[in-house]
Amino acid sequence: MRVGIIVPRYGRTAVARNRLKRRLRALSAQVGNTLTAGADTVIVVAPAAYDATYAQLGDAVQAAVAFAQRARGSRAAPATGTP
Repeated sequence: MRVGIIVPRYGRTAVARNRLKRRLRALSAQVGNTLTAGADTVIVVAPAAYDATYAQLGDAVQAAVAFAQRARGSRAAPATGTP
């Protein structure tokens, strides 16, 4: 699994951006085993992520992974009757 992390500046310092990237890399490594092999994932950070705790970021990553798995599952099997 490959993970891309996009952390816009939002007027924050480089130290804050790098800390957020490190946290997200660690969290994505933890949930990496639950994703489909060969899946590419992109995480785009919202301004609120800078003020979030590690636990809050973890919950957000888990929710995003669950959403992605549901979306991928619904695309894998097309509805009956579609050409």
